[in-house]
Formats: sequence, structure tokens, C-alpha cells
Amino acid sequence: ISAVAETPRLPLPAVRTEWLIAPGMAGAAGAYSASSLETLVQCPLRWLLRYRAGLRPGARVAIASGVTLNGKLGHRLVEELHRCGALGDATCVREAASVHFDRLVREEAAVLLRPGQSSELSQLKLQLCRAVEVLSKVLTTAGLEVVGVEESMEASWRGGKLEGRLDLLLRDRTGAELVVDIKWGRSSYRALLENGQAVQLASYAALRRLHRGAESVPTAYFSLSRAELLSTQSEPFGSEDAVAGPCSSETWQRLEATIQLVEARIRDGHVPVAGVPRALPLIQACGAPANDGHPYLQLEPDAGCKHCDYPAICGRRWQESA
Repeated sequence: ISAVAETPRLPLPAVRTEWLIAPGMAGAAGAYSASSLETLVQCPLRWLLRYRAGLRPGARVAIASGVTLNGKLGHRLVEELHRCGALGDATCVREAASVHFDRLVREEAAVLLRPGQSSELSQLKLQLCRAVEVLSKVLTTAGLEVVGVEESMEASWRGGKLEGRLDLLLRDRTGAELVVDIKWGRSSYRALLENGQAVQLASYAALRRLHRGAESVPTAYFSLSRAELLSTQSEPFGSEDAVAGPCSSETWQRLEATIQLVEARIRDGHVPVAGVPRALPLIQACGAPANDGHPYLQLEPDAGCKHCDYPAICGRRWQESA
């Protein structure tokens, strides 16, 4: 038997702040969504791997839990209450919410019926039933009609199409439309509004404007866990406490300018990577001079890293384990 020879440990590949591809190789994106646009301005490499290369993790069978399950259940509760006509009726929404919640748990969230879960289930029921009751009251007080829940639509944009699914599409007494995005949490979404970084809300509003030819579409988040509406525009929603931040149309203008800049960089064969050591802020990585005058949208450097499937490709995982 031959002796086993020891070889020196090989160093991990160097982390790159930019990947190079053949110019024009990525091609133009035929379809955009709120999620893909957010990914594009978070980390172009992540966007390229997912939406242009089609690289996805292997299929995993997992049962939703925690805040993910809570949010899904809340969305379904709103949908069912709208379907039976109770969402817009503040007088009967409480009783209807209780009945539908119990049924949805049995049919779609039976994991909450496991032994030892009674306390958590009771708390969740109180939270969600209170949330939809508050939502119904907001709609009634402001004179808002629910046009659609989980409303799918698309519109022509940048030579392709912009598509999405709106959680709540509303109409006020004058016929003007509003969009509400339902979330479980609150603090992170409030921060997005304050900083003008609510990309998904801005995309939904732009989608509806393009689809209908409207001049403006007010937007808001609705937090299920806190039963609270969050918007930078108080009047259309009948809210006294507006979040101090730019409106969605301003965020969209900044987003469009940033997308144009990033896509031009990718067409030239340069794919910036965010969230790794020595990475420049995306705007600078795309070659924009500091005084070029465009109001770009700048997200946090690692904004897209938390839910990224590619840390072993970009090198972030190596850095964390080094």
C-alpha cells in the first residue's frame, strides 16, 4: 500500500466584487416583477443567477412555520372574508373572521393543531381576528371599496412587461384606486417607507398606473401583527399618522433610474456583487459619478443577502466561515 501524501491546504477562491461576462450575453429581460426589480437593485449577481440563468435550489419539501405561516394564514383570511362579503362589513367581520380562521387552520395550517400549540394558536387567532377587524374599520371609515384581493395583472414596460399580484386593490368614493400590501411585521416596512426604499409598493403602484393609465395610485402596508396601516399618504386611507417619507411615485422614479444604470452595466459585461467585503455601493459600482445629478435608489449593501440562495457562489459563505 502506497503511503498517503499530505498536500498543503488550498486557499478558498478570492471573493470578487464584480463578475465579468461577455457583453450582451445576459440579454434583455422580457418580464419584470416587483420581486425581480427589488433583487436587481439589491444584488445584480443574485438577479442574474436567478432570473437570467434560471439557477434555483433543488426542490425542498418544507412546512411553513413561524411568521411565514402567520403571514400566509393572514392573507388567506383576508381573501376568504372578501369572498364572503364580510371584509367590507365592520358589523359582522369579527364573527366571520373567527369562523373562517378555525376552518383555515384545519384545512391549510393543521401544524398549529399539534399538542402544546394551543397557547400560540389562541394568540395568533386573537391577532389575526383583531387585524382584519381593524382593516375592515379602516375601509369603512375611509369609504374604500375592495376591488380585488390577490389581483393579478400586467402592463407593457421597457420593451417587455411588468407583472404582479396585488394583495388588496381598493377604490375610493371618487373612483380613484389605492393599493395595500399585507405584511406580518411592521418595523422593517415602516423603515422602508421612511427611507424611500419600499420597492415592492412602488412597483405595484406603477403597475396599476401603467395598466389603467392613472396619474397616481396611493399605497400602504398593512401590518397583521400590529393591526396597523402604514402609509406616507394619510388622507386617502383616513389615517391621522402618516409615515414621514417620500410617496411611492418618487420611489419609483428613483428605482427606474437605478434599473437603467444597473442594466447598462450588465449589458457591458460587468455584474456587481453586493454584500461582500470591499464591494462598492451599487451606484458607484455601476460607474455613476457622485455628482451626476440623478436621484438613484440606494439600498443597504446586504439588503438581499438574508434570503439569497447563492452565498457559496459569491463567496459570502466562505467569508463567514473563515
